[in-house]
Amino acid sequence: MSERYEYELLTVRVRSRGPVPDEVMMTDPETAGDAILSQYDELDADQEHFVMFALDRKHRLIGYRVMSSGTETQTPVDPRTLFRTAMRMDATGVIVAHNHPSGSLEPSRDDVELTRRLVRAGELIGLAVFDHVVVAADKWLSLRRSRPALFQSGGAPVVSPGGESGQESLFPGLPVGS
Repeated sequence: MSERYEYELLTVRVRSRGPVPDEVMMTDPETAGDAILSQYDELDADQEHFVMFALDRKHRLIGYRVMSSGTETQTPVDPRTLFRTAMRMDATGVIVAHNHPSGSLEPSRDDVELTRRLVRAGELIGLAVFDHVVVAADKWLSLRRSRPALFQSGGAPVVSPGGESGQESLFPGLPVGS
């Protein structure tokens, strides 16, 4: 005698780990930094965590993932895994972030070099790295704002034309005020 089973179909949209507030637009370093800082509240402040924030073509936050957790002074980052994860989330760009348990916002040489490598790799595959944010206690630092040369492509800054005000957006492809 055969048994019959019925299952209720459940559709789940995976946004990655952690809740993502609706319609978070990361259009500039201030908005991004504040949103990122709020997500770090849920992580252990005694160790470094490297987090990738995935954005859609309108710079809306579509999800984030803790890529690695390390020690008090470092955490490993695999660029291939980071970009693969972003592409699986259908991201068109990312903002990366990591914390400094020491409380210092000063990026290390390794932080700067990693940013340079990620920006170059993103250019090659068509996935923009908009910023690298360093979090320390209740503060944050945008490497795009503090070290814009890291985000240059072919010797020219990666920015888009501004809106009617003539200002430039710090994130490519998005005019000010959009």
